[in-house]
Amino acid sequence: KSEARSLRSIFSPKASAILRALISDLNKTWRVVELAEVAQVSLGHVSNVRKALLEREWIEEREGGVVLINPKALIETWRENYRSPTAQTKRGYTIYHGSQLDDELRRVLRNDPDGVRAVCSMQSAAKWLAPYGRSGTNTFYANELGAEILIETLSISEATKGANIVVKTVKDDSLFIGAIETVSGVFCTSPLQTYLDLWNGNERDKESAKFLAEEYFPWLQ
Repeated sequence: KSEARSLRSIFSPKASAILRALISDLNKTWRVVELAEVAQVSLGHVSNVRKALLEREWIEEREGGVVLINPKALIETWRENYRSPTAQTKRGYTIYHGSQLDDELRRVLRNDPDGVRAVCSMQSAAKWLAPYGRSGTNTFYANELGAEILIETLSISEATKGANIVVKTVKDDSLFIGAIETVSGVFCTSPLQTYLDLWNGNERDKESAKFLAEEYFPWLQ
């Protein structure tokens, strides 16, 4: 029980922002202050996570800070203890498909910390990051403003059956950290966030996660 509580604290939303920073640059020596700034958390929170990671020998102290030395163990443990983000989920239907849908998305997808946040997630992100297969459902993370604009621009209507759009309105801003613009106007969750989401999906999603890892995390194989 103690270990389970410890893992929950390491992979909590705020702590996850710290982990994402560490994984974003495996060669960087991170000071506590730097991690706090990038992850947008308190110094005390960074110190607690730092202690837990040192105990597991996932990071190592060096002159000037700490370095992530065992990203493989970290991600393998994370994916098995991952919890899908709390979200208000809207499933609906849009008449837009294919290139027409992509054109509409270029109008609304953004990752502005002070405004609209709406990015592709799951298979919709994998389509741009490391295409493995096709999915009939388009999935997005968004803040409240981003969700409103997505629903309005795509003319999403209620659908009891045949939904092809899933918009998840989240309050955890750390999910947007590392989001990238894969092509002009198309924003996707980071490769790491996409991997974690896909790994905890269905069998087809997990296959996509493995394919994505080959491209972005070859040391994970």
